[in-house]
Order: sequence, then structure tokens, then C-alpha cells
Amino acid sequence: MNRISGHSVLLLLLFGWIQIQAQQPLLEKKISIEFRNESVGEALDRLMNEANCTINFRSADLPPDRQISKVYVATALGKIIRELWGDHQIILRATRTDITVKVAPKKGKGNLQGYLKDENNQPVPFATVAIKGTSRGSVTDESGYFEIQEIIEGGHTLVASSTGYLSKKQEITIRPNETVTENIILSTDVKQLDEVIVEGQSQKVQELIQSAQAITVVETRIAKVQTADLGEVMSRTQGVNIQRSGGLGSSAQFSLNGLSGNQVRLFLDGIPLVAMGYLNGLANVPVNLIERVEIYRGVVPIRFGADALGGAVNIVSNEAFEGTGGDISYQKGSFGTHRFAANLNHRPKGKSYFINASGFLDRAKNNFKIDVEIPDARGRLTPQTVERFHDDYLARGGNLELGIRNRKWADNLIIRGFFSRIDQDLQHNFAMTVPYGEVTTGRTSFGGLLKWDKSWNDKWSLENTAGIARNGQEVLDTATVIYTWDGELSRDLDGNLIRRNGRGERGASDIKFRDIRTYNRFYLEYAINQYHKLRFSSAPTHEERAGENALIPDDQLDRLELENSLFNVINGVEYEYASPNERSSLQGFAKNYNQYLAAELFDAAGVVTQNNRRTSNYGGGVSFRHNLTRKWNIKASYERAIRLPGFFEVFGDGLFVAERLDLRPERSHNANLSTNFNNASAGRALIRLEVNLFLRQVQDFIQLLGTNDFSFHTNIEDVASRGVELTSSWTSKNRRLTMKTSGTYISYVNVSNTGIYAAFKGDRLPNRPYFFASYSGGYSFKDVLSKNDGLSVFINTRFVNQFFRAWESAGRRDSKQVIPTQFTQNGGVTYYTTLTGKRLSFTAEIQNISNAKVFDFFGVQRPGRAFNFKSIFNF
Repeated sequence: MNRISGHSVLLLLLFGWIQIQAQQPLLEKKISIEFRNESVGEALDRLMNEANCTINFRSADLPPDRQISKVYVATALGKIIRELWGDHQIILRATRTDITVKVAPKKGKGNLQGYLKDENNQPVPFATVAIKGTSRGSVTDESGYFEIQEIIEGGHTLVASSTGYLSKKQEITIRPNETVTENIILSTDVKQLDEVIVEGQSQKVQELIQSAQAITVVETRIAKVQTADLGEVMSRTQGVNIQRSGGLGSSAQFSLNGLSGNQVRLFLDGIPLVAMGYLNGLANVPVNLIERVEIYRGVVPIRFGADALGGAVNIVSNEAFEGTGGDISYQKGSFGTHRFAANLNHRPKGKSYFINASGFLDRAKNNFKIDVEIPDARGRLTPQTVERFHDDYLARGGNLELGIRNRKWADNLIIRGFFSRIDQDLQHNFAMTVPYGEVTTGRTSFGGLLKWDKSWNDKWSLENTAGIARNGQEVLDTATVIYTWDGELSRDLDGNLIRRNGRGERGASDIKFRDIRTYNRFYLEYAINQYHKLRFSSAPTHEERAGENALIPDDQLDRLELENSLFNVINGVEYEYASPNERSSLQGFAKNYNQYLAAELFDAAGVVTQNNRRTSNYGGGVSFRHNLTRKWNIKASYERAIRLPGFFEVFGDGLFVAERLDLRPERSHNANLSTNFNNASAGRALIRLEVNLFLRQVQDFIQLLGTNDFSFHTNIEDVASRGVELTSSWTSKNRRLTMKTSGTYISYVNVSNTGIYAAFKGDRLPNRPYFFASYSGGYSFKDVLSKNDGLSVFINTRFVNQFFRAWESAGRRDSKQVIPTQFTQNGGVTYYTTLTGKRLSFTAEIQNISNAKVFDFFGVQRPGRAFNFKSIFNF
């Protein structure tokens, strides 16, 4: 037998492959082709050339006015032909070289609409409603309404599902050119505790997470039933740190990626928080009044009209659904703590008007124990543990919202009014080195806004909000005696009261002043098509102050009586692109920042002069998101950000914080790079991972510096921040066990080469933690006492590494003031039950279980172990 050569073998293999290909069904042949705005006939002609075959069809059967723009890569020829005909039903027959297309008798189409409700006739929002076996489906809106168009006539199975409810199938019949109405009732799945289901995110939350923006969304479903306030909840999020000067109601500094204060702007429903009645900042906002918190890292969308440097936080208030309902919560805890909150909404079915109302009342004595030094009879300081005695806090407030929706001239027209009042004692100076016994402060805020939004032709949409807020403050400090940390009056060796040389524990004052803020937020969007959008925004804001210190003699000038005003105008334009396959999205934007300052100054001789200043700056950036797979995505963003000096930074408070009219705007290069993994799907354990790398390079960084009793704002030439954030969560297959961890490391250093702070080049910025982490976990039990109840056990921990109160290189290392390393734990249990369709829940929680000594910025001691109980009634 002759030996077969290698070339012969290759020829035989090639011949065999050709034979196999010849026998391969023509309809399954893989084709790669791109159509660019072509008619079906034109597309078929090019397809025949590419596939080297004949496609037989009648010209009369071609879909009229149908244009094709799509890219196919290694796609079956039969699939391409079917998609060219769109929704038309066709029959394909093929030989080895020919394909024949026959169009089936065309069926008519109809529409479907209706409402999805629960057993208590309450709407089920953000639920999925789909026609089984087709691609037709919808998601219900806030009122439970859904609409599915262009369904082929005949009998179908409608499937409705939502987290926390049993899925339901309902048979329907669609008639051509008609709209069928089907209302569906879903039954509650009592085996699911809605407070621990993690995949039940709203459609809006999913859209935000899938956008190109560097955003983290914190939903409050779990937090609402627990006793932690919003500050505690936010501190469990990667990159976020909250520093406080005491217990409930104390001043709190919010930090994001190391930037804090006004560098991170705070909003409520897109409006600056300070203009909405919440004078004590984010940490003290009642968590039961909000739906979620959106955290924008470094790159801020133009719709906020903000000059944020390090990002923005938008608190979204509770969403109101069609019907009448609400909730009431009450919390009682250690240190004389009482917290009450209520929501009520009324949206009559079929009516265009609606009413929403909410209110809160917080009270605390804050008499937790602290470690201090008290002089004995001979004046020697001795360490003692005492209760805080002058730290009462009382806050109350509410808002009322009236609106009209779904009118020809307005999608929504909303009028909102608000009021809040805070009365608070002041216990000590900034660094907790001197006690006060009589200093009190009071703050009042009231105002309102008018919001109007309207969309036209699925192309144009406009939102405009105008408002005014009046924020007043009083400071009374007229004491003539001296208090010790135990609340006693200081006496000499003979038992006589020791009197002050003058009046006031911080400085004689009987101050009353008011800040008036007027603003407008204009936001316009134009959808070029479904893939391209343009946006424009403009946000003018005017602030002015007037007041007096009644203790200043009439013949002396009072700084508060002089003119102080700021006028900011921030404009923005933005372009967004979303790819047809929804795998990628891109946003590019530019911003213009303008500030006009008007102030009066007086010198030592009492001569008043006018000081006016105008600045204008430009910035911009880009955000990009790409889904690598269904589970993995990456995001990258950059912004050249500008932050204008704020009113408080420029003009101070007339007493403890000095004015600095020469402050320069902060400028920063902000960059983020993150990757996210999410395997969310039914019937398996859920795993989520996110890693975020960030860079902040800031020029003219604004920093608050000073002594224990007096402070001022100043510019630091150059500051650099680099860091990494990591968060992961795991939920068991049965959704009963959940665990979440997050950690943040920040290298935030002074890199100034010139100026007074160049001496501290290479030092971390003082009074800012650089490493912190948290852990949360919980387990839920079902059907504990009945089929309508459940119980969950939870724990939350937080670790903060030690950090310096002042510059690292200043003085001897062994004598530096250090905020020590801290590790705290909170734990509790929640029980809920359903009675006559209403939800009732009870939570008992212990905060700082180990009673660890906890300190925050400037070394102020915070509360030890605390017990809290909370109840909520949803109706």
C-alpha cells in the first residue's frame, strides 16, 4: 500500500469540510453584515450577495416604510431574514442554494393597560408585567399603572411579579385595534421579609446604578425599622465618614473620599438641604422621612446646579403612591432620647390633585458620661467621669406639599412649604476643654418652593423650581459665673462664687440674625433620539444676611448690621449617548461658575468701606460605563471641578468663626475608576462586589483652622487625595442571611510648595481619618408566631484607625494629640406582623455594645452604650 502524503491528508480534510458545509442548512449559515438606514429590499439584495444565495419573495410582501440600521456578527441567516420583516409573521423554506419567504396572514394588534394592586388595594410600584412567550412587557409606575402596546391579537397569558409578592398568571384576550383593561391583584408572599430582600430595587435605582455616573445608592428600607439615624446609616457606606461633636443634634461633618463640609453638596429632592429646613445637616435628618440617598462621587450631574468639589449627596423623600396611606414611627432611647416621625399622602384614584405631608419631633438630654478633669478644693485637676449636664436638644418641623399632575399644561405642579425649629444647649468649646453652663442657641427655618415640569412629544422635557428660605439663628451667652464639668459653680476656698471679669462663657453675645436664600433651578432636556440626549441647566442663588448683637453698645459698629451678600450663577450643558445594545453609555458636560460678593468692612477707626468681588470659572468632565458581561461592568469618570466659597466660610457666624472675604475658589481634578460585579438572579445566592479607585488633586483647598474657642477658614495651596474603596455583600439562596463589608483607605496629604503651609508638605491633613471599615449582617426567621409575621436579628460594626488632630510633623511625635483607634458594634432584633392588612414592626437595639470610648473630630467624646426601642405603624 502506498503511503499517503501529508498534502493528500490536507486535501482530504479540506474536501470533507467543504462537503459538510455544503450539507449545512442554508438558514443556519453564519453571516456578518452591517445595515445602515436601508429599506428591507435593499438589505435583502446585499444579504444575497453576502450569503451567495437566492432569496425569493414578493415585493408586495415587503414591510412598507421600514428602515434597517443594525450590525450582525456571525448570526444565522434565517434569524437575520426574520428580523428584517420585524413583527410580521413569515415562513421560510430553503434548499441548498435558495430561500423562499412567505408572509403569513397578518394578525391585528391591540393594547393592554391596567393597575397592579395588593390585597389592601394599595398600588404595587416597579413590578414586572409581561406577555408570556413574547418580548412584550412593562414595569408599573408609582401608582401601579402599566401599559403594553402592539400585542398580536388572540389569547395570551399575562404574568405579573414583584419582590415580596406571589407571582400571578392571568389569561387575557387581545382584540385588534382595541385597548383591553386588566386589573391584577397580587398576594403578599409572607415568606419574604421585605426589609431584607436585596434584589427588589426600584426601576429608578436600577437606572441610576446602570448609568455612567459614579454613583452609590443607599436605600432605607432596612434602616427605617432600625434605630440608627441617617448619619449612622451613611457611615456604613464605602468612602463615607461622619464626624460628630456629641450625641443627637450635635454638629456633624460629612466626608466623601476625604473631602468634607461644603466641598460635598447636600440636597433634598435636588434642592440644597439648607434651603429645605434641615439646619443641622444630613446626619440628623429623620431616616423615616426618606426613600433613598444618592451619593455622587467626584462628578456631579448638571441638573443639581452645584459647585461641588468632591461630589454630592441627594436625599430623596418618600415616594407617594395612589390612594391614601402613610406611616408613623416612635423611638425611645438612652440619654433622654425621643424621636417621632410621620408621613401621610393622599392621591385619589382618577383625580389630578394630591396632598403629601410629613413631620418630625426629636428630643434628647444627651446626658451620657464623659471623662474630664475637675479642679479640687485646692485647684488641682483630677480625672473624673461625669454626666453631661447642659446639652438638651429639641427639634421639630414639617412640610406640606400640594400638587396637580397629568394635566395638558403640566405633568406636575407642586407647591411645598416647610417649617423647622431647633433649640439647643451648648456644652463646651470646640475641643471639649472648657465646659459651658448657660450658652444656648436657637435656629428657625421656614420657606417654600414652586416646582413645574412638563414633557412634549417624547423629545423635550423641562423642570423649573423656584424657592425661598429664611434661616434665623439666635445665640445667647451672658453668664457671669463659671461652671465645672459636674454642673457645679466654681467657688474659691472660702466657698464664694468665682465671677467672670465680663459676661459670656465664649464671648458676651445676644445675637440674632437671619439668612435669606432665594434660588431657581432650570433644567431642560432634548432627546435627539433614543440614543442621544442634550441637557442644559442654570441655577442662580442669592444669599444675604442681616442681624445684630444686642450687647454691642449703640456707639460701636456691629459686624452683623453691615451688608453681606453672595450671588452665584452656575450654568451647565451635557451630552449623553447610550449604545443601541445598552452595554455602554457616555456623558460629557461643561460648567460655568460665577460669584458676585458684596460686603461692607470697617477698620479700627470705624470707617466703613465697600468690598465687592466677582469671579468666573469654567469646568467640565466626562463619565463612561461599559458592561463587560451581564454581571460585570466598569465605570470611569473625570471632572475639572470648581467650588465657590460658601456664605458661612466668607462671612463667618459673627461670633465663633471669623470672616474671610479673600477666600479663593477651590479647583480640583477628580477621577474615578470602578468595577462592579452583580450576579443578582432568582434561585441562587446573591454576590455583589465593587472596587473604586479615586484621585482628587485640589488647588486652594479651603480648610477650617483655629484654636479651641475661635476658628477661621483659609486656603491651602495644594492638597492631593488618592484612595481605594471596596464593598462586598452576600445573601443566601433563601434570602435569610445577609452580610456586607466595606472599607476605605485615603492618602490625603498637603503637597504645597509655597505659602505658610509648605512647611507641612507631605503631612496628612489634620483631623481626618484615613482608614475606616464597616460590617453589617443579619438573619431572618419566618412564620415565628403566625403566617403573617417575621423576625430578623442584625449587627453592625465600624472600625476607624487612629489619626492626628494637628499636622503630623509639628512637635514631638510622642506628645501629639491623637484620636485613638475605635471599634464599635450595634446589634438588635426586629419583629413585624401584619394585622388587617397593616404592617406593625418593633425593634430593640443596643448601640456601642462594648461601651467603647468613642471620640471624633477635635477629640470630642461621643456617647457610650445606649439602648433604643422603635415601633412603626404602616397604613
